[in-house]
Amino acid sequence: MYSRLQSLVIENFRSIRGKVVIPLDAQVVLIHGSNGMGKTSILSALELGLTGRIGHLAEDGDGYRKYLTNFGSDSGNIELTLAKNISNNIGTGGRVKFSESAFAAEPLLEPDHARFFSERCFLPQSALGRLLEIYDDKGATTNSPLTLFVKELLGLDPLDALVDGLRPAFHIGRLRNLTPSYRRIEELKASLVSELEVTDEKIRHFEAEMTILKTSLTEEIAVILPGKTIDFDGVEARNELKNSVEISRDDHSALQKVHKQRSELRSAHENWSEIRDANTSEDLSNLESRAVSSTAAFLDWSNTQGKQLDLIIEEMKSTFPDILTSDHGPERSRAFAEERAYSELARCESLLRKAEDAENIVMKLNSTIERASAKLRELDENLRAGVSEVQAFAKSLAGVTPHISDDNCPVCDRSFAEMNQGSLAAHVAAKIGALTTEAGRLQAVAEERATEFQTLTTAERGLLSAEQERISQSEMEILRIQKTVMHRFWEKLKSMQPEMQKGAALMDQASAARALFRSVQKNNELASALISEIWELVDGVSDVSPSDRTDLDKALSNAMEMIEKRVAEVETSNAIKVSCLRSLTSYDDLATELTRAQGKAAKLSGQVERVDSALGKVTEIREDAKKVSNAANTVRSGIVKRVFSESLNTLWRDLFLRLAPSEQFVPAFKLPTDSKGNVEAILETLHRSGTVSGSPGAILSQGNLNTAALTLFLALHLSVPLKQPWLVLDDPVQSMDDVHITQMAALLRTLSKGMNRQIVVAVHERALFDYLTLELSPSFQGDSLITVEISKSFEGNTVVSAQTYGFEKDPAIAA
Repeated sequence: MYSRLQSLVIENFRSIRGKVVIPLDAQVVLIHGSNGMGKTSILSALELGLTGRIGHLAEDGDGYRKYLTNFGSDSGNIELTLAKNISNNIGTGGRVKFSESAFAAEPLLEPDHARFFSERCFLPQSALGRLLEIYDDKGATTNSPLTLFVKELLGLDPLDALVDGLRPAFHIGRLRNLTPSYRRIEELKASLVSELEVTDEKIRHFEAEMTILKTSLTEEIAVILPGKTIDFDGVEARNELKNSVEISRDDHSALQKVHKQRSELRSAHENWSEIRDANTSEDLSNLESRAVSSTAAFLDWSNTQGKQLDLIIEEMKSTFPDILTSDHGPERSRAFAEERAYSELARCESLLRKAEDAENIVMKLNSTIERASAKLRELDENLRAGVSEVQAFAKSLAGVTPHISDDNCPVCDRSFAEMNQGSLAAHVAAKIGALTTEAGRLQAVAEERATEFQTLTTAERGLLSAEQERISQSEMEILRIQKTVMHRFWEKLKSMQPEMQKGAALMDQASAARALFRSVQKNNELASALISEIWELVDGVSDVSPSDRTDLDKALSNAMEMIEKRVAEVETSNAIKVSCLRSLTSYDDLATELTRAQGKAAKLSGQVERVDSALGKVTEIREDAKKVSNAANTVRSGIVKRVFSESLNTLWRDLFLRLAPSEQFVPAFKLPTDSKGNVEAILETLHRSGTVSGSPGAILSQGNLNTAALTLFLALHLSVPLKQPWLVLDDPVQSMDDVHITQMAALLRTLSKGMNRQIVVAVHERALFDYLTLELSPSFQGDSLITVEISKSFEGNTVVSAQTYGFEKDPAIAA
């Protein structure tokens, strides 16, 4: 329990400039000052010392702290002191230091007690007009400030905690968020069910595949093991069946044997077809006679016409060692020799033409060189004779000309007038002109000489190149002889073309006849050997009687058909065995997978059953929790309704009627209950007859609205257990008439004297201040009153004038 407030020291806080001391150690403290003097600043300083914050400013954050310092001051502080410390756990004062950039508070009250003071013991002027709005908040419903207050008042926190704690039981999503393990077990079930479905699908797939394999195996085994009884369910029976269908060494040997027989028959058939197709109906002796006669005809030609070609080729070998002989064919060797002779002929002619052209060029260039050399000598003589003298004389005259001013010669000092040839200057100018013309002619001669020199140089270079193309007379003579010989060869070979073509034809006929004879002879020999081999192969495949050995082609065809059939039978049997063995292996694998899947499915089913059992238990617990929550909610709603009807509304009604006895409508709280049992407090007015009317804002006057707000605050203050004995009011009698003020003064006296409250009231009207000073002055032993008046000095500093009143016995009454 806290004791009475003793004093408040304020320095440079808001509108208070300088340092002031406010005495507070009395049952009632009245504070007066005109607007702007600092009444509200004193009450805000008191709130800061108690709670460390200014409640109505802190709603928007802590930004207000930088503006707490009085304008023009660097820093300020507040110190609050209690009269005495009754409890060991409670301090004796609170301190706050502040500036524009810093704020440090050591409030007197702990956070819970500080909140209680701000909500139940301190009514700032800014909150009075909004009090009804705060408690008439339509949006907060079950969490409205009034409902929360009643919960606190009645100690409903355990029931609230029970209801709030069990709320997730009504909504599965909340339960999942609150209990991650429940979400995990749901996910586990979904995972198990999904995995079980996949496993069941695998089992159905394995069973279908095994059924297909059973059908195919039954059909295949019926072919290779007729009458065999099959037991697919037993592992030993399947292993025995595998041994029965496994391909043995005899099966491989039989397959190799029939493949070998087929290969040999195919090879013999191909060879026999080639020999049979190659044989002609002509007799071998006739072929031999034809080969002999055609060979003799070619030899006769070779000894006559062919001899001439051999002689020419032999003669050309000295020039062309690689020339073809007649053994390569008469026409071919003739054409080759003709081509080589013509090529050599063309080469000789080309060399001779180049040599003759070079000789002509040499003669022409020599003539050009002689003429150019003579011309150069002539031009050199002309140039040597006059160029140097003419140029020097012209330069000398040009140098003298500037010194000629009359007819006297500047060289010999004689008068040119004696010559009767005009003036000396004109004569010298004419002479210089003549010399200049001669110099121009000599320059032209020099240019002509340069041209002739260029011609000479070009001719000499051409002569050097032409000399390289010239050959000697002996070489030219050899080329002329070679040309004549090659021309003779070429002409001769060209004329021999028809005869050589005839020889080539004879040679080809002889070669073809001999080749045909040798081919037929060889085929006859091969046929004899092949026939016996074929009959041997046919006997190995089928039994042919000696009387049937007349048609070899037919016997061979029958044997090939028979061996193809045997190969197909052996390959089919082996293929079926391989297929059976593969199918049995697949069947074993599927059986293993099926057994494994069935075991997994059984395990998953057991897990799903256990998870379902756990979830069922959770559902039972949820239902029990719902029942408990609903019961707690019902109890809580009943308590709240009863308190609102019997306690808070009754107290508010009594206070309101005490201050406004003539008002016909009384404010009250209505507590409708929703379908879930939740309570929502709303404001209404009741006529004194008991008829329900509208909201206070629609029925009451402004003065009575203030009275309703003030009495609501006092009802809320008086409804709770006494934690703090302080009641601080900032100008609480706004818009009140004299009757209301009189009743308010009496109420304050009752609160102070009868309910042991320390009351701090600030007013701005002087008449009201004087009236309250009189009405609240001490009337009994132990009563006390302090009045505080706030003003400003000429310099603007805050001035506090305090006066303390104690009980004084009236001597007149006592007498």
